[in-house]
Parts: sequence; structure tokens; C-alpha cells
Amino acid sequence: MPCLAVARYRILTSIRSANWVFGVALVAVLLLYDTVLMITTPPGFPGGGSIFTPESVFRRAPEFTLSRAAMFALLAFVMHLFIMVAACMLFGANRRKSETALTADLMDTAPITPSDRFWGDALGIFASAMIVHLCILPLLAMAIVLSPLGLTAFFSFELLIITALLLASTAASWKLRAENARWAHTRMMRSGALFIIALITILISNSRWEDLRDTAFMCLNEPSSQRWALVMGAINNPPLMFSWLFLLYAGFMTFYYLHGVRSHAQR
Repeated sequence: MPCLAVARYRILTSIRSANWVFGVALVAVLLLYDTVLMITTPPGFPGGGSIFTPESVFRRAPEFTLSRAAMFALLAFVMHLFIMVAACMLFGANRRKSETALTADLMDTAPITPSDRFWGDALGIFASAMIVHLCILPLLAMAIVLSPLGLTAFFSFELLIITALLLASTAASWKLRAENARWAHTRMMRSGALFIIALITILISNSRWEDLRDTAFMCLNEPSSQRWALVMGAINNPPLMFSWLFLLYAGFMTFYYLHGVRSHAQR
């Protein structure tokens, strides 16, 4: 299939420049170990915030140590998510032509429909990001195992990352279609800002906002299933809110596809 051929080409061209992305993602998660340790450990209590806490130290305050381990696991996934979305943005800039030098891409001359080219690039960028993610996944899984968070939290985080990377990959493919457009280098950031504004609007209009904000902050500080239940309790109608979120997600992906295909057809 032409779509899969384009995806394979995109993987091969993106993964060559992805070594530093893997390094940044790995170092960021590793540094978070020490960062959480320094921020959350009280004075005179060595090793309280580390997930590698010795047993003798753990027995002095097990509840504190477990809550810090859960906080580390959540922060590790959030940081990793932002890094992988940024990686998709960079993968979407690989074929942009500079003003001083033109670059040739033989794939531009291949007899492929704009739709196949769009989804091929999107799948290739998604696969490139997932390769890096899978390399970091054992470290993220270890953070979950060493924390009181269960398998449900792990699979929820993974589903969130995959969903976000799918949207970011289609946005990156959309960015590839506008190499010569005005302000093309900021189009993903602008669309991302619009997505965040729409997301916050949906959350405010479908919840008791003050309660949702306070309980979400508490859940971020001390993640647990009980605190997550309080967050969900602040939502007035969860099915309706998730329906709005799905429409928002599908609407942005449809816009990326339609506008990307149209831009490529006009080239």
C-alpha cells in the first residue's frame, strides 16, 4: 500500500535524527528521580523522596515515601508526554525548505495521492515517536511498580500517551504540507494553544470548576485512586464531558487531514 510505503520512508528518515530525542527523554526521566528527592524530602530525613529508598529509611515514614513515589511516577509520565509531543513537532519539520538552500525529496515525485501521503507521514511520525517511547517504557513501568499506583494507572497513562501522539502525529503531517506557508514554523504551537483553550473551556463548562481545580491539584500532589475519585466527582456529567472531548479530538484531527490534503493538492 502506498500509505505504508510512505510511513516506512518517514520512519527511516526520522529515526536517523532521533538519537538525541531518546537521550533527552531518558535523561529527563532519570533527572526526575533526583529532582523529586531534593524537593520533597524534609530536612533531616535523607532518602525520603526517592523510589530507591532503603528499607530502614522506608520504615520510618512509609506513607510519606509511598506518596512521593506516586508523585514521581505521575510526573515522569507527564514530562515524558510533553517530550514526545515535542518530538513529533520536530519530526514534522524534517522536510521544511530553508530560504537559503533547497532540499530535494524524491518522495515528492512519487505518484501517491495526497490522502495516502498525509496518512503515511502521520503513521511514520507516530511510529518514530513510539519507538522512542518503547525504549523509555521500562523505566516508566518501574516507576509505577515501585509506587502504590496500580496497573489501571499504568494502562491509563499509556492510553493517554498513545492518544496524544496520534493527534500530534497528524498535526506534524499537517505541518509538513505547509513548507512555504506564512508562519508555518509556529502552526503546531498555535493549533496546540487553541486545543488547550478549547479543552479548558470544556472542563469549565462541564464541571464545578473550583472543586475540579482543587481536587486535581491534590491528586497531582498525592496521586491515589481516592483522590482521582474526587476529581471525577467534581464533573457534573462525565459521559457528556467525554463526548465533548471526543468531538474536540476528532474535530482537530479532521481539520488536520482536510487542510493538509488540500494544501498538498494545491502545491
